[in-house]
Amino acid sequence: MSKLKKEMICVLGFGIQGKAQAMNLRDSGHNVIIGNINDRYAKDAKKCGFKVLSISKAVKHSKVIFVLIPDAIQNVIIKNQIFPNSNKGSTIIFAHGYWLRFEAKNIPDHFNILMIAPRFPGRQIRDEYIKSSGVPAFVDIIQDHKGEAKKWSKILCKSLGFSKGGIFNISYKEEAEIDLYIEQFMAPLFFASVENSFKHLVKSGYPSEAVCMELYFSGELGAVRTMMGKYGLYKTMEKNASPTCQFGIASSRNKVWSKQLDMTIKRQLNRIRNGKFKKELSNTRLALRTVKSFLNTKISKQIRATEKNLKKKLNKPKIISN
Repeated sequence: MSKLKKEMICVLGFGIQGKAQAMNLRDSGHNVIIGNINDRYAKDAKKCGFKVLSISKAVKHSKVIFVLIPDAIQNVIIKNQIFPNSNKGSTIIFAHGYWLRFEAKNIPDHFNILMIAPRFPGRQIRDEYIKSSGVPAFVDIIQDHKGEAKKWSKILCKSLGFSKGGIFNISYKEEAEIDLYIEQFMAPLFFASVENSFKHLVKSGYPSEAVCMELYFSGELGAVRTMMGKYGLYKTMEKNASPTCQFGIASSRNKVWSKQLDMTIKRQLNRIRNGKFKKELSNTRLALRTVKSFLNTKISKQIRATEKNLKKKLNKPKIISN
């Protein structure tokens, strides 16, 4: 293990995932450098004590390469900077199966290719590691060069803290499609539910601040979801919801779900599998315009204004970034 820890690891990107994983690896005794363009993330990496190089130079100096840059720009960087400049026998790790599922072509056979995909954002990855714990991760060995891939997978999962959280072996294809499904059905369903509930309840005469508080701002919903991850979906309801709440859920579940939503699930999965979403995401201008439009709707402005008033009235703890 000590010999392996001497091998240089480069983490490409110092954003949500990159920062947390780089710090965990360093604290586990590895030599870590950062590959990044000269932007605010590079400045943050230097502040945290890391040496920062261009992506091309970073991979040349490394035996292990973590690709933790946004999905939409990975393909160009992988083809033009990572593959041509990486040493033969290097181990390349992806934190998400997106590129492997939708864009990978002609991967050189002299690399180990792994997917180590944590099931939490960077903040939780770092926080759990500091507490001598860890978050779970999906793992897949896509390409094994000279029998080294499994060895590196075990070492890196342990160093990142994922071994303590739990390792689940699934294919990169399954990981990519399930992850995108959550982002394209469950997450937008939640936003749409909040926005439309806010609109209708306020229109019906309920105070906007009370509505916002009850829908999500108190943090109760997040706390319940955290408990579900610990105790289970139904056990959490049995042990933590009032009899009134339990009956409300049990008697209303089939009333709020519809055959139309079943069809929506199928459409969204098909959009992912047939590559339509990938094509849309690759159109950078369209993607940015779509997100900007979503963040600036009339209802989002109303909710932001309500949140601003709520923050003035509540003594909420400050969120401190790592």
